Amino acid sequence: MTTSVFGYYPPYQFLNDFGEVEGLFIDYLELIEKKIDYKFKKHKYTYWNNVIEDIKVGRIDMILEIQETKERAPYLNFYAQLFESQHVIVTKEDSDIYTIADLTNKTIVTPKGYAIRETLEEEFPGIKIEIEENEVECLRALSAGKYDAYVGAKAAINYFIQAKNFKDLVIITETPYYYSPGLGVRKDNEMLNNIIEKATESISFSEQNELFDRWLLKKVKPFYLKFSFWLFILTIMFIMLFVNMFLNRYLKYKIKERTHALQLAKEAAGQSSLLKTSFIHNISHEIRTPLNSILGFSELIKKEGNLSADQQNHMEKVIHSGKQLIYIVDDVLEISSLQTKEVTTHAEEVNLIDIFKKIVYYFKPKADDKKIKLSFYKQANLKEDLVKVDKQRLIIIVNKLTDNAIKFTAQGEVSITYEKDPQYIIVTIADTGIGIKSDQKELIFDSFLQLENDISRTFSGLGLGLSIAKENTLVLGGKISFESKENIGPTFTVKLPYQAVSSQAQVDIWFEADSNTLNYTVLVAEDVKINFLLVNSILKKFIPFNFTVLHAVNGKEAVDFAQRNPNIDLVIMDIRMPVMDGYEATRIIKKMRPELTILAHTAYSSDKDIEAALNAGCAEVISKPIEIDFFKTTVKKYLLPESVNLQ
Repeated sequence: MTTSVFGYYPPYQFLNDFGEVEGLFIDYLELIEKKIDYKFKKHKYTYWNNVIEDIKVGRIDMILEIQETKERAPYLNFYAQLFESQHVIVTKEDSDIYTIADLTNKTIVTPKGYAIRETLEEEFPGIKIEIEENEVECLRALSAGKYDAYVGAKAAINYFIQAKNFKDLVIITETPYYYSPGLGVRKDNEMLNNIIEKATESISFSEQNELFDRWLLKKVKPFYLKFSFWLFILTIMFIMLFVNMFLNRYLKYKIKERTHALQLAKEAAGQSSLLKTSFIHNISHEIRTPLNSILGFSELIKKEGNLSADQQNHMEKVIHSGKQLIYIVDDVLEISSLQTKEVTTHAEEVNLIDIFKKIVYYFKPKADDKKIKLSFYKQANLKEDLVKVDKQRLIIIVNKLTDNAIKFTAQGEVSITYEKDPQYIIVTIADTGIGIKSDQKELIFDSFLQLENDISRTFSGLGLGLSIAKENTLVLGGKISFESKENIGPTFTVKLPYQAVSSQAQVDIWFEADSNTLNYTVLVAEDVKINFLLVNSILKKFIPFNFTVLHAVNGKEAVDFAQRNPNIDLVIMDIRMPVMDGYEATRIIKKMRPELTILAHTAYSSDKDIEAALNAGCAEVISKPIEIDFFKTTVKKYLLPESVNLQ
């Protein structure tokens, strides 16, 4: 039986110093051969299109590295998807392409027979796609200005751009598509399919990991691509031909030694990055946990305590300082997640006018303290405000830009304006502040940057706001720009893609609440006693509800409560608890009682944490430290009928 070998795709398959093909998939094939005690005949190919033609007509029985597509599914079975490499967009440095949406009406090039062509044609029916023989030819034609962009796997593109010295080409952005190859076996070869299926299933996780460590963590660059090597060899050949073998062996040893050192350095850097992210994540949780009770009880005292004017003022300062601390910690955690690409997006239906009104309401006290006018405008003929967009990231972007504008404006006005075109939400934040010098415009989006020492002494903060706004804009596939001159306040413009949503009339039905109809049982799963006491205090004073509150100190106890008490109407679930965590407890409870609403109440509030809680079955996530008004609004939303509102 015969398999293809394609030696032009490092580090997966490539020609080594002796013209032999090696790489991740070659080692994987050898592992299969060892398992089945059989050696495949290897047919070496130069052009990928020939591989596809030969598998169709039966000249070969298996392709060693191929991605599953709809076109290939009728004649191939696919096994052992070993990894994923994200597809990226490559353009010339002066291109006007920034996101995948910008590929419309552009000419794209891909190698002949590659799966990404089929994906792009399916996702963008009107796109114009041309083909070249291989990756190098695609990049060479792009560099010559023949095409507008090239889309391909990130790992291979990085390698070829460096190896072939395409200095005028850059990776613009990542796409939502991935190169995820495995083995492809002809469907009509039943015996080979049975063998490959059993062989791949018998390969252990540790055996696969060993292959990944060997190849995916190394930077494979054959030494014959280095000019210095050939200059050295030619010089030595003219001086002493008889020492050629010795020097060649010595050079190979040094390259192997250096590659190993680079591998260790990459592993150490990756481990350091993971430790940093984990440390920041845990610090955020540890700070949020005590601040939850500090801010929560402070809010209760402020709202319900019989305090003098001075005491009220002192309490407001305590609450403000606590929120500032959380704000700083959240900024550090957010920029860490963005820089390590550990972010996800979640589009939902939102009302833009509500979002911007809340943002203005939130920042108005801060603007009033500085005697600055804070204004909000929308496009005059804008009738439809319902859109589908990542609400949380939209709020983060506008919050950071508004906070920055107020911070650097001593007098005058900060204005927020938004409008829509068929593709984008366009948000403009302008101020009459200190402005930005022309030589500093390229630096303002850098993390932890504050321009000039005298300014940094005047305006406090870590300097993360603009960087967070920019990174979140890019995550959503948008664009951010600004115009400014020194002593003339800047105008920031953000363009975010969105999906239109049909508006629906909403009718509120008001009624006089009868406290006898609002008796509910709430289970609070919380291992920290003071946090439970805070939630209990809020619920007990939540007029006009009458709550019976049950307390579980771990996830297992919460499951037992839910099983024994069918009258429980709502569960407020902490995530980090002993014996059984909140994720597992939520999954078990939702399996027993799918209709029961569970709200996560946690100090872990990163994108991954929120996504994990929602995937486990939680209806919504309430972050610590608790915001009493938001907490009450959320509880009310899930307890009352949809057509009923309480004032």
